[in-house]
Amino acid sequence: MAWGEHQELRKSFQKYGFKAGFLKLVVLKLVSQGPTHGYALMKRIEELTETDWCPSPGSIYPALQELEKEELITVHDEGRRRLYAITPKGEEMLKMALEHAAIAMKHLQNLLEA
Repeated sequence: MAWGEHQELRKSFQKYGFKAGFLKLVVLKLVSQGPTHGYALMKRIEELTETDWCPSPGSIYPALQELEKEELITVHDEGRRRLYAITPKGEEMLKMALEHAAIAMKHLQNLLEA
């Protein structure tokens, strides 16, 4: 049975709330791979999660705005599209965030295997 089909499980563990906490990290990681636009980010996340996580414009664009405000990414208009690119400050923050996430995942794995 797929996660989305099991209402009790979904309600208990708040699948979407869990993912929302990682959105800025995921966006920063994907932008670090090269300049991209918001729609491409949404589609890439959907592809990487095998359509399990499909962020909406209402979540992607505010995350991009926050990252820009924090000077972790820059934005450049290219025609009708806005291209986002990572800054040196963003690269440093991404490195630290990925290290922190790896430790957190290790701890979570330990807890789940206990």
